[in-house]
Amino acid sequence: MTDINSADLNGFQSLTKRNFTNMKFSHVTTPEKGNSSSLVFSSQVAQTETAVKNGVAGFIVLEKIYDQVKPLFSDKHCVWTTKQINAAMVEVLAVFDRTTKEGGIHPSAIVHATAKIGKQVRIGEYAVIKEHVIIGDHTIISAHVVIESYCEIGALCRIASHTTIGSDGFGYYTDKNFAHHKIPQIGKVVIEDHCDLGSHCSVDRATLTETRIKAGSKLDNFCH
Repeated sequence: MTDINSADLNGFQSLTKRNFTNMKFSHVTTPEKGNSSSLVFSSQVAQTETAVKNGVAGFIVLEKIYDQVKPLFSDKHCVWTTKQINAAMVEVLAVFDRTTKEGGIHPSAIVHATAKIGKQVRIGEYAVIKEHVIIGDHTIISAHVVIESYCEIGALCRIASHTTIGSDGFGYYTDKNFAHHKIPQIGKVVIEDHCDLGSHCSVDRATLTETRIKAGSKLDNFCH
């Protein structure tokens, strides 16, 4: 992985530069596991003390504790503060993300000729994209995902491994003899923009119209 220069973090809205030194970071880790090439997040005084003892040089510190930990730092340290650690993680961890950023379809994926794939879409190993599927720009479809016919996925979505979109809904008619008759599920699934679905999720298609996941929705693993 390419090292990240400390100057690359100065433009982030979530960070305030406090004690800047030009240096390079090879990774982000916890204060307890940090070393001289680490960048760490610290929300507690004790965490900061531990990281300094471990020789950590790069710190993103919760703003409300900065006055307490400031004496721990020297000109060998590079320090930013943040009002919200999680807000800083959104920006900073993206820089260190090892996953591939470029779009592309893995050779093992099966994509039907009628599917419409947007710009910079990434489709992982052994994914199956069926007839007339629409996938918006910059969406990530991970390995072994199945998207059934006529389903629509918005832009900037992330669908994790082994999730199925548009699977057959559980629709049956039970007659007077208690025999179960399958009702064809001929609808589809529409997932709007900026949605994240974890691994092993299943979103059934509707009987007649559509199952819709609204923009910005986040589903954890194993949701149905």
